[in-house]
Amino acid sequence: IGLQAFCVPGSVAQNRLVGLGHGNLAAMLLSEETECFCFLAGHESFAAAEGAISIAQNANKVRKNPLRVILNGLGKDAAYIISRINGFTFVETEFDHSTETVKVVYEKAFSTGDRAKVKCYGADDVPEGVAIMKKEKVGVSITGNS
Repeated sequence: IGLQAFCVPGSVAQNRLVGLGHGNLAAMLLSEETECFCFLAGHESFAAAEGAISIAQNANKVRKNPLRVILNGLGKDAAYIISRINGFTFVETEFDHSTETVKVVYEKAFSTGDRAKVKCYGADDVPEGVAIMKKEKVGVSITGNS
């Protein structure tokens, strides 16, 4: 895509082309082709999800269609607790390993407004997390664990 975010000249970030990666991420989030932004988080990295939500809110200032945000990969109990504390919408799923499909069995919004628009999924394993991302038509995914 070719956008370049600012990096200090001569820095490690410039040397590793971090700015190019950040610029490309921004371009993907601004693109109307991207419908959903997923933050893959363990319960220990949840605080970083606030940054992902802010990124989407800023992108939505110039997008025609709002970018949806989901949190995924937290474990079902952690997803419920995080949703309740932060006013997100908890989405409980059942995963069928034989068909690799997921179905929603319970959904509960813990607030109204923008925070309730953030869906929080807890997956029991990687295949379930992937099925959730397919179901939500995730176009861009980042993680706070790496």
